[in-house]
Amino acid sequence: MLIERIDIESFGKLKAMSIPINNRINIFYGPNESGKSMIAAFIKFMFYGYQGNKDSKLSENEKKLYTPWDTNKVAGSIIVHFKDRKYQIEREYSERERTRIIDLSTNIAVQTDEEPGMFFFKMSEDVFTKTAFLKQFETSEIGGENLAGMIQNIMFTADEDMNTQKTLQRLKDAKNILLSEDKNTGMILTLSKKCDGLITSLGDSVKDQKELLQMEGTIKDLEEKMLTNNAKKNELQDELENYKSYNASQELQKIENARKQTMNLKEALDRVIERHSNGDFTPDIEFSRQLLHIASKVSEKKEKLRSAVEQRNMSLVKYNECAERNKNFKIIEAAGGVDEIGEEYTKLKNSSGLFSALKIIFAVSTAVGILGAIGLYFSIANHNLAVTAIPAVFAVLTGVFANLEGKKKSETDEFYKSFDFENESDFAYVLDDYPDTDAQLTILQDDLDACENTVLETEKVFDETYAQARELLLKWNRTPESDDKSAEDFIKYASAAAEAAEEIQKAQSIYEQYKAKLDLMLEGIDEKSLRRSAAVARKPNYDEKDISKQLDFIIKANEHMHAKENEIGKNIAMVSAKLSDPVIMQSQIEFLEDKINDLTLKQNALELAIDTLTQSCSELRNSFAPRLSESAGNTFKMIMGGKYEDLFVDKNLEMNIDDNANTIKRRIEYLSGGTRDAAYLCLRMALIDLLFENEMPPFICDESFSNLDSLRLENLMKIFNALSKKTQIYIFTCHEREMQMFKNNTEVKIWSVTP
Repeated sequence: MLIERIDIESFGKLKAMSIPINNRINIFYGPNESGKSMIAAFIKFMFYGYQGNKDSKLSENEKKLYTPWDTNKVAGSIIVHFKDRKYQIEREYSERERTRIIDLSTNIAVQTDEEPGMFFFKMSEDVFTKTAFLKQFETSEIGGENLAGMIQNIMFTADEDMNTQKTLQRLKDAKNILLSEDKNTGMILTLSKKCDGLITSLGDSVKDQKELLQMEGTIKDLEEKMLTNNAKKNELQDELENYKSYNASQELQKIENARKQTMNLKEALDRVIERHSNGDFTPDIEFSRQLLHIASKVSEKKEKLRSAVEQRNMSLVKYNECAERNKNFKIIEAAGGVDEIGEEYTKLKNSSGLFSALKIIFAVSTAVGILGAIGLYFSIANHNLAVTAIPAVFAVLTGVFANLEGKKKSETDEFYKSFDFENESDFAYVLDDYPDTDAQLTILQDDLDACENTVLETEKVFDETYAQARELLLKWNRTPESDDKSAEDFIKYASAAAEAAEEIQKAQSIYEQYKAKLDLMLEGIDEKSLRRSAAVARKPNYDEKDISKQLDFIIKANEHMHAKENEIGKNIAMVSAKLSDPVIMQSQIEFLEDKINDLTLKQNALELAIDTLTQSCSELRNSFAPRLSESAGNTFKMIMGGKYEDLFVDKNLEMNIDDNANTIKRRIEYLSGGTRDAAYLCLRMALIDLLFENEMPPFICDESFSNLDSLRLENLMKIFNALSKKTQIYIFTCHEREMQMFKNNTEVKIWSVTP
């Protein structure tokens, strides 16, 4: 059996963890308290649930250890391959306990009351933890007689719960019921005594029987006289039976009507399914959810594509603007170069500025001169107008400089317009910004290329998502109606699929409701018998109550005649009370003799079964120890590098080692902790190999190699590499050396576990 994936929803401190598992060796490496042992415990939890009860101490109560502090819910699942099928094991502990095994080929839960570990491995939790699960801080020892008995049961009956010793005791109890060991009690002895008594009574009964026959002849004469009275009684009883047949015909008609209605509803259900189906595909709510999910992805990817196109267009605008400026730079360069054009432009600007400054100076001077002239004019006695000459000169010069300033501005405008610039500020900006334009244009080109690549990648992702959505829709033989590749078509079809599923479910519900009524109507009914009774029915001629009254009257009349008959038959009754029929007695004698012979054969068979089972159990118990010794010993010699010759395992799984150096056998407890761990590890691997030929359980080692030195650990890893071809191996360790030994092995997956 192989584990494909582990999904932990909540277990201890582990939350929302999904681990795809390698088919060979999986190493979980990380520091202490990082959660490695919790992952190992989770695997066992999925197969066997919690170990320990509420009264156990904390270290033995797995429910207390692995229930999260922030919630009382423990849940998760694993997917396994078992005998060419894939199963999902789900387990949850919260308000209630829920465990399911789902066959993923049919999505139907397996109907079983067994724990998943018993269902897949046919071994109890005790056997699992003592063979395939090496728990952290737990002794490596396996535990002799108890586990040996379990293994015997598994190998002998393929069922750990089928105890061969109990079976043997039940066989002995069954034999003693037939005939005890001392032959003083038992069914055979009881029946033999009863048979002897019947043989003795048979002789006495023959004589009394002749007398009884004479009295019965007298009774027969009386019975013939009563036949006339019984004729009317039979007629009335026949009419009463007709009522039963008539009632049966009415009941049968109700059944036929219900069956016809049920068939019509089934045909209506088939029509609904046919109308909404495409071949073998019928839409359901899950299909509707899938369409809605893929529609949201299409919408998401399309929005990302729109955003990418918008970003690309913005980059293109920036690039074109920069390219336009760069074109003007080329015109300036062709006209003599930026430096020369800039120098000429600067001269024009300086001249214009100079004339503007002179204009302002002389304008101010003119204003000052006018004020001064006015003051002089009124201050002198003769009021001479000559004082106005100076302001007039300043005013003339102001006009001259204003005219020169205008000419320079006109020359400047003509200068930048000759280079196709509409205003002077753009022209000045281009002259100042020219040294950075080429570099900026390169940057904008790179940005534009990056945006274009983003558009192409986003468009590819969108097309793939849209193709997935279209392929999903094609399962229903539907295609999008619009060409704009929007999510609305898929949303519309999702709604249509939900409506179709609802219509099918409604028709299914109505059909099942009427089918249940029909089944309830047919429950306990023998329809063939009902038809036979209804076939002879006729319309009743009398009321049922009248028939009963007449029948009661005749019965009372017969009772009177029977009283007289009983008076005659008292003597017959007295004789019959103490007399048995010789024929019956002879039949009973023959029956008892056959029964005694049959029970004697069964007793002999039980004795043979007890002897055979006792011998088989002994041979099996003694045979698996040598097989374990050979398998575990070969592995142990490889790990120890040949230091110890043989590893011996007795029928109670106790081990001894043949020491090459001292040539003596030693019990395993006398050796070092590392040697003991290696020996018990070899025994566990041998037990798994012996008990399971095809579907082995996973082999889990949680911090199990701390006492092994590096050389022995390296030898063990070679053995693990070979064992992983038969079953998955899980190694949980905080030691880097285990990880280093396997890091270059392609068959190994190393998981880094962090706190």
